[in-house]
Amino acid sequence: KATGSPPLAYQWCFNDIPIAGATATNLTLVDVQLDDAGNYTVVVSNPARDYGASDAVSDPATLTVTAPPTITAQPDDVEVTAGGDAVFSVEAEGTDTEACPLVYQWFRAGHLISGETETVLQLFEVEASDAADYFVTVDNCAGKVYSRTNHLTVNTPPVFTVQPAGRLVYPVSNVVFTAT
Repeated sequence: KATGSPPLAYQWCFNDIPIAGATATNLTLVDVQLDDAGNYTVVVSNPARDYGASDAVSDPATLTVTAPPTITAQPDDVEVTAGGDAVFSVEAEGTDTEACPLVYQWFRAGHLISGETETVLQLFEVEASDAADYFVTVDNCAGKVYSRTNHLTVNTPPVFTVQPAGRLVYPVSNVVFTAT
């Protein structure tokens, strides 16, 4: 709102550059995009300009546009031998500020893994019971996104549960050795 001798003329500016056609008292931005973030001011002039008066320039109004997170590199399936380490990682982008941080949370078999809130999930000395589906969520104040589900395969080396036993047989007999 401005006062002064009529007629008042308005010119809106974006980062100190006049916006073509933006000459009303209100500025409406439709379908706001990330590139629209910046400082908006309005310059008001009237016939007093012709007699040496200065135009009135508003204080800047800052428009901040927050970008929801997007995953730019998905985690992959992992296959390890029991006793080894497994690593899942994700890369994401979006608004990541103190007021609107990117927050990561890893899940195993659909259940939150407490304390696993980094871009990398490291599992040390995995066991067969660690084999499951894993995914991560990334969120900020503008939204949340889920990674694809990835599977951890844990290969266990062979272990004998029954050793072959020695046999005593007579010539021309058959013999069977069994191992499990």
